[in-house]
Amino acid sequence: MKKYLAILVVASAMPVLSHAAVTYGNQWAVGTKNTFYHTLEAPAGKYRLDIQASDTAPITVYHDGAGKKAVLLRLNQGQQGSSGSAEIPLRATKPGLAYGYARISVQVGVGQKTGSGSYQIQLIPLF
Repeated sequence: MKKYLAILVVASAMPVLSHAAVTYGNQWAVGTKNTFYHTLEAPAGKYRLDIQASDTAPITVYHDGAGKKAVLLRLNQGQQGSSGSAEIPLRATKPGLAYGYARISVQVGVGQKTGSGSYQIQLIPLF
């Protein structure tokens, strides 16, 4: 009986575990201008993309989709601080697929040289 109960507990916890936050990140060296690319992957749905930078370098996050490039958010430019959030949908590439995908690029040091730094991106489910 204990064996079946343990399997039931693990099976019921699986959907919760599959909807946990997903984290990405990168770092850059002094005096460089960099563009980093990420393919976000998680269960299909809407997410909040949170980004936090350790430096004051200007950062722009783009959503690269279907031949279009759209600005999701900007950091360290004008009144923006070193962290920000935006909503992003992760869509399945084929009907019936459970996982969704989105491509983003993070451009660091827009128009200037930077100090060394890093950023961390977290995808938080909104469903």
